Amino acid sequence: MMELALTLGAGRRHWLEVGSGCGYQAAVMAQLCEHVTSIERIAALCEHAGRNLAAMGVNNVRLVHGDGMLGIPTMPGFDAIVLAAAGTHVPPDLVNQLATGGVLAMPVQRGAGQVLLVVRKDADGRIHHAEAGPANYVPLLGGVT
Repeated sequence: MMELALTLGAGRRHWLEVGSGCGYQAAVMAQLCEHVTSIERIAALCEHAGRNLAAMGVNNVRLVHGDGMLGIPTMPGFDAIVLAAAGTHVPPDLVNQLATGGVLAMPVQRGAGQVLLVVRKDADGRIHHAEAGPANYVPLLGGVT
């Protein structure tokens, strides 16, 4: 998904990750852009990711405990948004937080399987969707724990 974002011309200023998990993907993203905000709905995982990132010396990632389906409304203008869980649809709040020229990549449930969906916001603010192949991720859930 990160490669797709770069290939499709996403900027490298500020990226959003939905689903911090252990912090691995955020650490990789931190090598590709100036700043990463990573949101995790499970408090214990958010803390675990923070410890892992600190141990690796990654200092350009901000972790947020919150509902990833809502993104970070106070921080719009993400150059790339990558979701580490499959939703039934693309959350509109996340699309609204894409910068002009931004790319959102996420797995989406389609029938009995999943596809990787790429959403781009062009210079005129129009939204374009394209499928980039099959995917297999955990379900995207809202709320926090």
